[in-house]
Amino acid sequence: MRAGIVKWAYPRRWSILAEALVAILVFLIALPVVFIAGQEPAPVRVVTAYLEALQDGDVDEAESLVSHSYGMEADASWLTAEALSGDWTIESVELKSATEITVHAVIAAGSVRAEGAFRLEGTEGDLRIANPYVYLQTGTPLFTSTEINGVREQVETVDEFPAPIALYPGSYALFANVPEFDGGLPLLAMPGAHSGGFGTDTVDLDALITGPLVDSAAFETRVNEAVAAWIDSCAASTEIAPAGCPFSAAYSYGVAYDGHKEFTEVGALEWAVETYPKVRFGRDLRLDVVEPGTVLLTGTGTALGFDGESALDGRCTVDFWNTVPAIGDDGTVAFTLYAEQGNTCL
Repeated sequence: MRAGIVKWAYPRRWSILAEALVAILVFLIALPVVFIAGQEPAPVRVVTAYLEALQDGDVDEAESLVSHSYGMEADASWLTAEALSGDWTIESVELKSATEITVHAVIAAGSVRAEGAFRLEGTEGDLRIANPYVYLQTGTPLFTSTEINGVREQVETVDEFPAPIALYPGSYALFANVPEFDGGLPLLAMPGAHSGGFGTDTVDLDALITGPLVDSAAFETRVNEAVAAWIDSCAASTEIAPAGCPFSAAYSYGVAYDGHKEFTEVGALEWAVETYPKVRFGRDLRLDVVEPGTVLLTGTGTALGFDGESALDGRCTVDFWNTVPAIGDDGTVAFTLYAEQGNTCL
């Protein structure tokens, strides 16, 4: 009986072995398919490679993944390895919808996170990122130059207004040398995380700097010290319209006006500060006058309709409507005028 069973088992054992070999062969054939299926989708791989290249400071590699079909006319001075920051992490890169042209990503710097969305174009084997940059935009040329992650440059201008500044995704410190910003204004830049439509993903630079400048009592004191020094230097002039100064006795057609008489000619004259103005930055980053300032004008000239020499006796205001403040690289404040200063005498 046992012999019968054993004889029957021999062919069955070979059958089991054969089935096992077939199963192993099928598994080995299917293994590459499993690995391929487990790869991230091509758009995710492109965005991940882009962010990792920026973390490594490899601008050439990052730019090889960028499409320039869209975007703004912008200053590209800070699209360099020197302006990049590596102190940020990639938390996630993933597809969140059925479309494979939009990839969502999250980056973080310390406790701050920014979630954005990249849009891709091209074929699967040649995908490129269509919105690779964030744009800093300002309508107020307040700073004489812009400093980002320690790199300082003059900003390009278009029709005398600052051009938008293109930035890669990452962590940035703006204006680190300005005392009021305490080591710099932090910005975690990420396309799709800020206001603005696709291709015009902008960050309002004025909104970033307004709070620290407007709310700083120390900065207000420093601005008013700079204003007083400016007025003193202007009051040292012997001209009826001191160049680049916010007060003047000049009038139309070459006539001078001291607030009482018009003069066809003037001789020796002097300016003297009566009261210094007090100003502060408003929310529009223009100077608001808290307390007006006045300067006194004395001298001699030929008054219109009078014979002989007449005395100038003017009391003139300091005009800030025409004033453009500018903050230097070291945080000092200087002032220029929009246009030639008109008469301010009362």
